[in-house]
Amino acid sequence: MKQTPPLITIIVPVHNRAGIVVRTLDSIAAQTCRDIRLIIVDNASTDSTLEVIAKWKSDNESAELQVDILHEPIPGAPAARNCGLTATESEYVMFFDSDDVMLPDHIERIHTYLTRFPDTDILRWDMGIIDSDGWLNVKRQHHPDELRLHILHSSLSTMRFTAKTSIVRDCGGWDNDLSVWNDLELGVRLLLTARIVRKLHGEPTVTVYPTEESITGTSYSSRRSGHKVAMDKIKGILNTDEHRTYMLIAAAKQAMTAALYRREGAATIAREAFKEACIGLGRRHRAALRLIYLTVKITGHGGAALTDILFPYKAPKM
Repeated sequence: MKQTPPLITIIVPVHNRAGIVVRTLDSIAAQTCRDIRLIIVDNASTDSTLEVIAKWKSDNESAELQVDILHEPIPGAPAARNCGLTATESEYVMFFDSDDVMLPDHIERIHTYLTRFPDTDILRWDMGIIDSDGWLNVKRQHHPDELRLHILHSSLSTMRFTAKTSIVRDCGGWDNDLSVWNDLELGVRLLLTARIVRKLHGEPTVTVYPTEESITGTSYSSRRSGHKVAMDKIKGILNTDEHRTYMLIAAAKQAMTAALYRREGAATIAREAFKEACIGLGRRHRAALRLIYLTVKITGHGGAALTDILFPYKAPKM
């Protein structure tokens, strides 16, 4: 007799993570709630990653924790995540990077919430990020407009949400062409598809460890070409009369990113990126983007708050 699938499947893509992936997997094995399936997708690793995760599975799989190892030859985390998505049978799917950790009650909190509110299409939460000095910085974000929030703050970044599997599939899954900002682009499509999006409040139970080699990364200017491809696709999705305001928010995101390039000393690509942000905009909107750019260039922050002032949110009419 076939068992009922667990409520949540966790998909972890791995590529040459032999030295650090066990920390991530151990944090999943330590969960107080075990109504989960773990799919680890080896993305053509050339080191000993496959041997490490195979041994970890042998040591940790049990009747309470189903572990599957899949293989995806197409390079890139999006392809690996899509591979795991294809094999998912649970109602909800969660994606997790191979260099981050979840606290032991992470899944229990999510499971309890989704059991209480089963109509939830997307559930998101805050996270903590370890900075270069080893300090934990908590990223808390809230706004009545979930799409605006996501474009400006990546509120549906990879480790910050779970969604109904059917919705992720219906919106097309991950875009294999995107090397960076693939979660930003997916989040836009998810939020245009989902009906009910909720936030799980409380202290963050996910910790992100950015490195130069991680999917999250630490440098902006080195990812310029990837940012451009992703933003072109996002603007293509939003390029309708209905979503005109979000086009402005996306342009503000471009202006802020251009300013971060400049702060890293990449003046030429900063100018190029800012010009792209202004394409198709009138003088007033270009001036607003210039103010956002200069603010972030000088201070390193404040762009999102300024965007909310210059392009204010208007609550939908009831």
